[in-house]
Amino acid sequence: MINKINTKMFTTVIVIIFVIMWVIPGISGEQKTTTMLQNDGNLSGYVTDTSSNPIEGVLVHVTFHGTFEEDYTDENGYYHVTNIPICYCYKNASASKQGYNTEWILLSITEDTKHNFTLTDEEPQLICGDANGDGVVNIGDAVYLINYIFIIGPSPYPITCVGDANSDGEVNVADIVYIVNYVFNGGSPPETSCCI
Repeated sequence: MINKINTKMFTTVIVIIFVIMWVIPGISGEQKTTTMLQNDGNLSGYVTDTSSNPIEGVLVHVTFHGTFEEDYTDENGYYHVTNIPICYCYKNASASKQGYNTEWILLSITEDTKHNFTLTDEEPQLICGDANGDGVVNIGDAVYLINYIFIIGPSPYPITCVGDANSDGEVNVADIVYIVNYVFNGGSPPETSCCI
């Protein structure tokens, strides 16, 4: 029985030694090698609108390994982002500026990577029944329509889209009633197809 216990203990010690040598290579005398990333990569190009006009002041942002590098376009729409690590991975590159839809792409960046971005104009979000243009349909829209219809207040813009809460093609008292019913009585929300 003592031989059996000694054999089990000896086997356990050997297994522990091999595990330690495998997990911590320095104990076994092996040199652990690490790969240093070279930050020699760069991304450059132009940012234009859909008519090929350069856009100045666009932020081009490259995200990698929990950090980022960025640059703004000049008057010619040119940007040059530097100090990007070269590795076998993709980086998220984006171009953004207020008034335009953000464009992003995954790129494998090398010493001299080129990519041109084309930004599209950001279109305002039109919501049926949102007569005052604040982004939600609420009692403020009913008040706005009351002012427009009865007191000669400013018209909703575009009038037949955002003012027409019930989607009958007209802006009138029925739209006010529709909004009030929706807000206070749990009525149907305004149609989504009127602003398409």
